[in-house]
Amino acid sequence: MQRLNRILLIGGGGLAGGAVLLALLTRPFNPTLLAFNLAAIGLGLLMGKGIGMFLFRRVLPTATNK
Repeated sequence: MQRLNRILLIGGGGLAGGAVLLALLTRPFNPTLLAFNLAAIGLGLLMGKGIGMFLFRRVLPTATNK
């Protein structure tokens, strides 16, 4: 779980940095495009977290009272 969080944090930071850099380099600066890109990245990270938690879930043994 911590590894998945770390991967998503690093990947999401890189994507967000790229989106900001791309928005600043394009002329003219369009803040709505930046907001749209950052929202899409955030939604993608949430979906990736949910899919990762589903695919890499661990089956924990149930407690027995014996």
